[in-house]
Amino acid sequence: MLNGYNTVALTPAVGLRAGDFSPSCKRALTSAEAESMLFQFQSDLSIAAFRPATCGVVSSSAREPAPVWAAQRHSAQITNFTSYPIKGNLVFHPAGRSGAAGDPSLAYNLDGFTTVYYDDVINQMGQSGLGSIDVMSTTSAAPVITVRIYNDGGATAGTSGFTEDVVAPEAALRREETVLLAIPADAANFRMNVGVRTMSEGATFIVSVNDKDGFSIGSPVTKTYGPNFFEQTTAQLFFNNTPLPAGGFMRIFPTVGSAFVYGSTTDNRTNDSQIQFAARR
Repeated sequence: MLNGYNTVALTPAVGLRAGDFSPSCKRALTSAEAESMLFQFQSDLSIAAFRPATCGVVSSSAREPAPVWAAQRHSAQITNFTSYPIKGNLVFHPAGRSGAAGDPSLAYNLDGFTTVYYDDVINQMGQSGLGSIDVMSTTSAAPVITVRIYNDGGATAGTSGFTEDVVAPEAALRREETVLLAIPADAANFRMNVGVRTMSEGATFIVSVNDKDGFSIGSPVTKTYGPNFFEQTTAQLFFNNTPLPAGGFMRIFPTVGSAFVYGSTTDNRTNDSQIQFAARR
């Protein structure tokens, strides 16, 4: 390599899409940006630096869509725990917009007490990138779903990630329920993203931040989202691009509608991750 910019062809080609993270994982691309971008670094990068952050998964019954948030790989085990056949669909909605009729879907059809497993349910649907999945039951009871979100390091390195609990639609945050998200205490080694998945009426939040000593940081930010909308972005961008204090917390106060809100924290060294759903206080 020579000093300055060098053009290198990748085989196979690797495209950037809305929701993908820059190699430094400091921000996500938006739908308005081109699918190719230039990143400049002053030193060599480890392979872990190029892996996207992980997000979360939520499943539910048919009456209200529920989110599976796509990041690297998502295994899904779907079980019919009844003696009667059940049917339904997994409907994928791309990030950055409200869910729409005609979005890609994958049907499930299970006899009594049977199970189906998908090694990567997003890929099984012919999709990629960030998004949410509604688990919709059309016959009888909703299935029991176990989802693991993980980075796959191959046969030698193995996988790193987490299994997420099922969350019913009625567990979504509603107006005037103050919730908190903890900010990583080690800002050098851990990065944090915030995800929002609204329900059918959309949602509006007032977001404020306190440092570890309780002092307010910046000014409160109002966030408004449309119905059945999913977004995941860096915690800093979520708070109006204001730097966040290590070891502090983010306070989220819904004023309109309902939604799930979560924080995804990833170790910059190992790319291992965990998820925290905003807990009621």
